[in-house]
Amino acid sequence: MIEKPVIRQPELIHRNILSLSFSNHIASMIETILMIIVAIAIAAILFFFLRNGLKLLINAVCGVVILFIVSYFNLAPIGDLSVAQVIVCAVGGILGAALLIILSFFGIVI
Repeated sequence: MIEKPVIRQPELIHRNILSLSFSNHIASMIETILMIIVAIAIAAILFFFLRNGLKLLINAVCGVVILFIVSYFNLAPIGDLSVAQVIVCAVGGILGAALLIILSFFGIVI
């Protein structure tokens, strides 16, 4: 027995296409909104870390520069610069350089 193909009415086909198109449009819009929210969150997190990271970097560079200036002009008896002194200044920044200078006056040289 041969079955006859079902002929749909053009009006029903048109309604189905419109409903699919509308749902795809809403899904696309929701995806776009979610991507914007994620991008804003990532930008805020990066700003927070880079802002603090930049302060730490500037502090570390200032500490190492102070150590080199003190060593070059022989303002404190810190002797020749060592890797340990540079690491202390890079981690401690200005406070690390001050600590090394104060310790050198008490005869403790790293």
